Amino acid sequence: EAFSPVRSLRYFFPATGKTRAALTSLGPELAVLLSQCPGVFVQGCHCVDANGNVVYEHKLGQAEADAVIQFGESEGLSVFGYDGESIYTTAKSNPRHVREFHEVWGEP
Repeated sequence: EAFSPVRSLRYFFPATGKTRAALTSLGPELAVLLSQCPGVFVQGCHCVDANGNVVYEHKLGQAEADAVIQFGESEGLSVFGYDGESIYTTAKSNPRHVREFHEVWGEP
């Protein structure tokens, strides 16, 4: 059955480690179609229904976020943090990494 030449889909949704806004990097036609679907984004931490309403979200607490930032800065790493459909970075992050995140990887 899995290899049947024609099989109708009952459900479809994108599931990606990227943000929902990164779907625009797939091209305008596909991005428009996918924006009308439910989706699982940011490694499963941000899930939305077909109308874009958040149905599940998991965020780090302040202590965890502070620990990640402190570790990244002590190791000379660029630190990026997602909050829903927005991405934040620290002032100490490498500007080249920030540009690549947007220009190469399609993140907002």
